Amino acid sequence: MLSLCLGDYIKVSSGMSLRRSVLGSIADLDSLINALRANKPFRDAILRAYNRYLKTGGFPAPIVEYHTSGKASIQTIRTYLDWLRSDWYKAGRSGKYMKEVISLILKSKLSPISWLDIARRASISSSNTARAYVETLEYLLAAKTLNLISPSGAVMLRKNKKIHFIDPLIYTVLSHYTRVKVYPEVIAESTAVSHLAQSS
Repeated sequence: MLSLCLGDYIKVSSGMSLRRSVLGSIADLDSLINALRANKPFRDAILRAYNRYLKTGGFPAPIVEYHTSGKASIQTIRTYLDWLRSDWYKAGRSGKYMKEVISLILKSKLSPISWLDIARRASISSSNTARAYVETLEYLLAAKTLNLISPSGAVMLRKNKKIHFIDPLIYTVLSHYTRVKVYPEVIAESTAVSHLAQSS
């Protein structure tokens, strides 16, 4: 299951129903502009909710914990890590290699990276294996890979990719797991990417 998006998070946590917009084409820009205008009076409340969301993500347990203690508990972080590990083990992935791949993704700080870069910097035998590990994270709804798009609109499949984790809590969980520091701007960019991907 995907975590709550920001709009649903705001509705659940504060009772506000915001104007929504779906982006799928240039024609939808008018819908986006109208939604921005309609939501402008709630700007400060939205910003406060957004800052909370960047700490909790859209999963239920950390949302509740944030309202009582100001952060996700270590127990919750371990629970979500156990969920991810269990699923990637079921997919036949090595914990050692997965930890190396995740560490490299976090260390890249969203700089474009290739499958070959991951394979070379980890102890993985090939670029195809590196790709398979990242695709497993995508199948688990934990990551999103973005390909470079040329000015003409062509998808450049052979170019380096940006790999995002789709929820702030997943960043917290994987940062604890790998001991790699994650920066707020990385979480903010990935949150925006995840929301755009879900709305298109």
